[in-house]
Amino acid sequence: MTRGWLGIEPQELTPEVVVAFALQNVDGVLIRGVLKDGPADHAGLHVRDVVQEIDGRPTRDGPALLSQIAALTPGQQATLKVLRDRKPIELAVIVGKRPKPPG
Repeated sequence: MTRGWLGIEPQELTPEVVVAFALQNVDGVLIRGVLKDGPADHAGLHVRDVVQEIDGRPTRDGPALLSQIAALTPGQQATLKVLRDRKPIELAVIVGKRPKPPG
């Protein structure tokens, strides 16, 4: 089975993160890292963006986000609804193929 991949490192919106980024009443997953030249990087996703939806489906936590990404078909376009600096934007990303783990 081929899994979708975006090349991101997610982080839960803990109470500390919510306060630090002034994100009260926000659901989603913070982007802690974006792999250079990965699909998310090419789409313009930034560290500190908060992913709220993928193709209209809410991303409430890290495991939900990762399973949604894995279910995407490589080569297809997906729409990410994100908050950047507390403003909503949409990004179109071409889903990559998840690389095989080393070893």
